[in-house]
Amino acid sequence: MRPWLEGAWTQRALYFISDLHLSKDAPVRTQSFLDFCSEMPRDAGALFILGDLFDFWIHGRQVDESPAAETFSALAELVQNGIRVFCMPGNRDFALGTTVLERFGIEALADPCVLQVGGEAVLLTHGDLLCTDDRSYQRFRRFIRHPALLTTLRALPYPALRGLAHGLRRGSRRAVAQKDLRITDATAEGLSRAFLGQGPFALGGAPFARLIHGHTHRPGQEDLPGLGQRLVLGDWREDGAYFVRHDPSGWQLHHFPADEGGMDTSTS
Repeated sequence: MRPWLEGAWTQRALYFISDLHLSKDAPVRTQSFLDFCSEMPRDAGALFILGDLFDFWIHGRQVDESPAAETFSALAELVQNGIRVFCMPGNRDFALGTTVLERFGIEALADPCVLQVGGEAVLLTHGDLLCTDDRSYQRFRRFIRHPALLTTLRALPYPALRGLAHGLRRGSRRAVAQKDLRITDATAEGLSRAFLGQGPFALGGAPFARLIHGHTHRPGQEDLPGLGQRLVLGDWREDGAYFVRHDPSGWQLHHFPADEGGMDTSTS
């Protein structure tokens, strides 16, 4: 997976989304995303998916099932039309590996990673690493992503993995419901480490003037004194979601679909 990206981005628009949580139980949300792909403007240069494309990912056999089959078909079409597509693992689909993505021309991103845009190093991350007050989740994150455990899980039959995934999702929903909302949000400590390039964010290019992330489901755009600009992507719902667009005019947060229908690319 790539931790650093450079390219001739300044002349073509870049789009950033996250937290789609696509599943067979949410067909309207899947259709909204397919509409988003089909309405991608011609000036688009790249689409960055910053984690949780799917509600869960456990096995390569999912590529032949809905909604993965139609999702990857739509993304492959973007690639064929000259739009680069990048995908970062999230807390729900961290097992979605490079091998699967490359089948459809999608480029895998490490979490975190740095995007070089017009001489500026922009930090991209899913966002769960920013939630430092949620210590029980951070411990679970380290445990579930351990290479030895992942090797063991991948050896299990597909039906067993599906049952395990559904059990983990139920447990996660109960745990989140019982937590203070502040615990599941990015903390001042987490944001400071990200902008300064410390801890898990120790990458070239720090300190960073701009951070883009999802995970918290609290879309917004803010300037943090002494740090830089923070752009937070929105989770996808039946009525669409907030996304970030960069073009020669700058960085903006938008909503899809716009109130009048279609893709909103006006400044928010």
